[in-house]
Amino acid sequence: MGWWFMKKYDNYTSHLAVLRKSPEQDLRNEFILSGIIDKFFIQFELGWKVLKELLIYEGILVDRTGRPGRFLRRRTSVLIL
Repeated sequence: MGWWFMKKYDNYTSHLAVLRKSPEQDLRNEFILSGIIDKFFIQFELGWKVLKELLIYEGILVDRTGRPGRFLRRRTSVLIL
């Protein structure tokens, strides 16, 4: 694993620390709520990038488009079966 992975992982953990503070916020405020939703979207994307790097490192085939939906559906269907 190279420095790019650690940079992605550090970015992921720092954004996660911010997102963990969301329950402490005033969720009745639409501006704050939309910010939390945006943070969640960013966190999901960062998590996918970190997971994708780990899967590539482990030699697991990842969808060429780089999008998580197809990959996750395929993997969860295998786990369910």
